[in-house]
Amino acid sequence: MIEKGIYSLLTQAGQPVILTGVDISFAVSENISTANTPTQTPALIFYKNSIEAYDSKGTTGLISGRSTLDRATIQIDIFTDDAIEMSDIAQKVRGQIDRIAGTYGGCVIQSIQYLRESNNFNMDTGLSSRGWYQTTQFYACRFVPSYS
Repeated sequence: MIEKGIYSLLTQAGQPVILTGVDISFAVSENISTANTPTQTPALIFYKNSIEAYDSKGTTGLISGRSTLDRATIQIDIFTDDAIEMSDIAQKVRGQIDRIAGTYGGCVIQSIQYLRESNNFNMDTGLSSRGWYQTTQFYACRFVPSYS
């Protein structure tokens, strides 16, 4: 399950804990709703936007079988009440997971590739009296699916 691998990479997984003080959570939809909007800043919410079988032939030489390698697109949303802090956290997240391979959270990850990023400012004062900044990053993750 790629979500466990991403969560493990962002929280510890033998890596330096670079996101101290950031509330990290996983959501099931790519659309921010009241339920998925953070209640404090800084916060990070990540989503599995899509998943596809990357290798659906299964065992070498067979023409059918389960996928032995899947590709997921992961979206990471970072929320802060300060533009510099948003940029700093985004850079740390990218440094923590871009081009990483290995087993994290029980998930065998072949590769994670940074794709793109976009930034936004929202004057909604529900999260912060000064409004809040958001950056959204997208990653392509190739991983071995678990069928157990």
